[in-house]
Amino acid sequence: MKARAASVIGAAGLAAWLAAGAAFLVRGRGHLPGPEQDQSPQVAVDYAERGEALIHGLPVDPDLHMNLPVSTVWAALAFDHWGASLRCYKTAVLAAFLVLLGAVCAALCPGSPWPAAMAAALAAWCLSPDFLVYPQLEYAVLVGLAAGALVWRSRQPSWRRTLVFSLAVGATLLFRSPLAFFPPLLALDEWIRIRRSRAAPYWRRGLILCVVPYLFLIPWTRMNWLLRHQVVVFEGGQASTNIVTGALGLVQTIEGDWTMLVDPSVDASRPSAVLAWAAREVGKHPLRYVEAVVRRAHLCLSQFPVLWFLAFAAWWRFRRRPGHRQLGLLAAYFVLIHCAMSVDLRYLTPLWPLLAVLAASLAELPASPKADGEPWPARAGAAAILAGVLLTLGLTGYTMAKVWAMAGAAGLPWSDEAWLKKLGSSPRDAWLLAQRAGQRLEAGDAATAAENLARAVGLRPDRVDYSLKLEWVRNLSGRGGRILEWRLPSTVVDFRVKMAFRLYRAHALMRKGDRKAALEEIRKAKAIFEATIRVHGAPAERERLLAEMLVSRDERFPGVAMGFMVGLPAREALSFCRELAKVEASADRQCLGLIEAAAASDPGFAAQAAKQADPSGLPPTGQHRLALLRQRVGDYRGAVRILKELVKRHPGEGVYFSDLGVNEFLAGSADQAVADLKVAIRLSPDRLAPYASLAAVYARQGRNVEALRVYDAALSVRGQVRDPSVRDDIVKARKLILEQQER
Repeated sequence: MKARAASVIGAAGLAAWLAAGAAFLVRGRGHLPGPEQDQSPQVAVDYAERGEALIHGLPVDPDLHMNLPVSTVWAALAFDHWGASLRCYKTAVLAAFLVLLGAVCAALCPGSPWPAAMAAALAAWCLSPDFLVYPQLEYAVLVGLAAGALVWRSRQPSWRRTLVFSLAVGATLLFRSPLAFFPPLLALDEWIRIRRSRAAPYWRRGLILCVVPYLFLIPWTRMNWLLRHQVVVFEGGQASTNIVTGALGLVQTIEGDWTMLVDPSVDASRPSAVLAWAAREVGKHPLRYVEAVVRRAHLCLSQFPVLWFLAFAAWWRFRRRPGHRQLGLLAAYFVLIHCAMSVDLRYLTPLWPLLAVLAASLAELPASPKADGEPWPARAGAAAILAGVLLTLGLTGYTMAKVWAMAGAAGLPWSDEAWLKKLGSSPRDAWLLAQRAGQRLEAGDAATAAENLARAVGLRPDRVDYSLKLEWVRNLSGRGGRILEWRLPSTVVDFRVKMAFRLYRAHALMRKGDRKAALEEIRKAKAIFEATIRVHGAPAERERLLAEMLVSRDERFPGVAMGFMVGLPAREALSFCRELAKVEASADRQCLGLIEAAAASDPGFAAQAAKQADPSGLPPTGQHRLALLRQRVGDYRGAVRILKELVKRHPGEGVYFSDLGVNEFLAGSADQAVADLKVAIRLSPDRLAPYASLAAVYARQGRNVEALRVYDAALSVRGQVRDPSVRDDIVKARKLILEQQER
């Protein structure tokens, strides 16, 4: 009789789980975009681009280190190599996620059929569009897999099950880093409990927990060291915005140029330097930081209060069970690790399924029928968890092999032979063709770039960015590009594609002579760029004001805009940059860089452009650069005019007096040059360049004794100097004078 009742209950529970699962999938599909928007979100495109670089072994992305490799390779395989549409892909991942929910529930509540159904219903309730944007759901699957292995391990702790759990965590660490500190925390918690109960020795399991997950990171760390000469263990700078704004006491993170929020002396390119600055900031204002952590925790708890209540009630009821206790520890850890920084609620996506599983355990039957051995739902759940771990390890192993191979990649730019060999091995790879087009465009070969882009568009007609760039390159090479007639699809979400559309149109309009319309297109492009600076969620007053400050001070737009103009002739690029300067004054510095780059290839043009450049709109560093550029092209009097203004406004800067003296001598004012070089030595005695310049002036005038005296004074400078490489030049020049005197 009991067996029959158990089978009826089991069948009813299975039916309920299937019904809840159907509702889960239907609700998830309801959040997907319609057929007219069936494309990868912007973030998936970003990840896929970096994943393609890893798969092909081409370090073409300078920000390759910012996303961990499994996340990028997963995106590249799914969206580029397998050609999955967003709708089909997300439906498949949702189905796998549903099976995983059932498996974790079966491991947590073996023999009880109802928690899986309740967990599916609760998880469906928590679904939102952000939940389904790459890589939120994928990471939730990996964290859920680690949670399932954790619960499965807790039922019968052993070193083998600990190894499975550690492998699952190691795979998540190559996708995202939040679980980085959980294995040692778990090991410490278990060690304390085992010491209290005086149980068997724990060293083997503890060692596995504290070592195995981090072995996955060795190829990634090695690659970043060889390519960047930096120790990058996890994401390289991806979390810097959260770290910086978190140290400043903000609740929600801000997307924008976070480097404006830290001291100028901090090397923002090094995550360790940013972390050290944040630690100092927290040390200066501990109360502000603690208050912000509390407000972030309150924000997290306010998202699904009913779910939090049910999860806490279940944890309290079953707190003596290892599975519930450790799952609760994982959920609490996940909240705390994110609240240590400013919050982006999308990062908490994996938390809601964990809470759903905990809450669903309340549906466990008070008196479940006992069967001999392990109930079949528990066995099926364990099999699903192990299968998931094996599949994940396959993807992780493939990724680690690609990362290891990337570490040996030669520095860019690649030779034409290397490119042709790579394309020969993958002639139908649209990404490779697009990269080759960009490389040829940088070399000034717009015709070949257009041919490669045309082939890429033929292979991937769904890539709007390829089609757009093809029309612009055709217009650039004079091959009938119809960029002004081309229309941007309304479904495009990538802000870079929208910016490129406006900037390419602006360039085409400038070629037609319609500068007014071109300027309007540039303004629209800047508005698109500024829209990317935002606070996540509903901003508090402080976050809103800070976002407005970032918008007003963010000067990255000219550099980003000129990044789309690769391939323009120097004169045309400078003309376009000057139009940018009418919208964003900081573009003057970008124009200066273009003139400097042209000085080697087209000195006549560079000299003319340097003379025409207006220093008034430049900051002091930009004016100094322009003065040195005028010196380089032979306009010494023009350099003197700029440097005289600089020393007038900054009389304590020795470097300005030093360069002024050099240009005064070259312009024919030797006596004034000597006077200014002496001022430079007085202001900057630890800088050797003014000594060398003053001695050279004396030597040119035949005053060798005075020149030797200055050289000796330079060589007698003790301690650290700012330009140690000049010392060798001084030694050689001094030796030459002595040899001349001996003759």
